[in-house]
Formats: sequence, structure tokens, C-alpha cells
Amino acid sequence: MDLLNKPEQKKQSNGQFRRYERIKQLDYNYCEFINEFNHIPSLSKFLGTISILGNGRFWYTLIILQPIISGVDGLLTSALMLLTGLITLVLYLWIKKQFQRERPFITIPDLKITESAIDLYSFPSGHTMHSICFSIILMSSNLWWGLLVIPFTVLVSISRVVLGLHYPSDVIVGAFIGASVATISLYLMHLGIFTGM
Repeated sequence: MDLLNKPEQKKQSNGQFRRYERIKQLDYNYCEFINEFNHIPSLSKFLGTISILGNGRFWYTLIILQPIISGVDGLLTSALMLLTGLITLVLYLWIKKQFQRERPFITIPDLKITESAIDLYSFPSGHTMHSICFSIILMSSNLWWGLLVIPFTVLVSISRVVLGLHYPSDVIVGAFIGASVATISLYLMHLGIFTGM
């Protein structure tokens, strides 16, 4: 019975491999296309600055400002941002170590690179992961924060691909993980897990 199934299993395996290769090629193609915008000096410089701010400075500033602006509620928001920031950092480092996907500028030598990378691996996008996570938490405390953090988060995510540091799929997965961590953390907070209420 198993012998009869082997050709079919091999056919399914080959089909899955071909689908994976098509998806990977699309990822490469979109990466190359989006990186073309890095040839525009003013845009490249602007997105480079956004990327640097998205590496922590922008978010650290907002974490510090929360208690000043909103008192005790702001302090809770800051604490949750720090906690989820730590969780996403651990996940980011663990996933990156497991997959060790080389950055686009290594795999695709023709990409224009104007910013340096902190390491050789790209999957997932830590910038996007933290930006999405922090944005959701801030907006849960006050929707008006969305006017600031949504445009910034979108720009951070785009910048990582334009600058040749990430594939689109790195950004998509990073966004999913960041959103998941934020959503689960907010749910647990409402249950009183973090506050003991």
C-alpha cells in the first residue's frame, strides 16, 4: 500500500517545492523592484533617517513621555511597552537564529545599499515587529496616538525593504508577530494577569 502511495507523495512534495520556489522568487522580485526607490537620493536619505529612528529612539521617547502625558495610565502603558518589547526581542532573536536567512544585499548583489545592517540575517524584521507591537499598545491607550504612530510604522516597514535590508516577507511576518504579541498582551492585561486585579 505504501509503495503505491510513494509516487503520489513524491508528486505532492515536488508541487510544494515548486510553490515555495515561486513564492521565494516573487519575494526576490518585489525586493529588487522596491529597492529601485533607493536610487532617489532624497528619498533614500529620508527613509534612512526613519529606519534609524525606528531602531528604538522614536519608541524610547514615547515610552518616557507616557507617564508625563497620562500619569498613572501612561505609566501602565510604558510598562506594557517595555514588557512586550522584551518579549518581541526574545522571539526575534530566537527566530532569526533558527532560520538564518541572509539579508537581500547578500543574496542579490545588485541591490543599492545606503545603510549598514546590524547582522547578516533578515528574517523577521525586528524594526517592523516592534513598531507594530508598540503602535497597537499606544492606540489601545488612546486612539489619537494613531495619527503619529501609524504613518511612522508604515514608513519604517517600507524603509526596511527600500534600503535593501529586508525582503517583503520579512516585514509581513514581523508585522504579524508584533501584532500577535501586542494583542495577546492586551488581552492578558484586561484579564488582570499583569496587574493582579
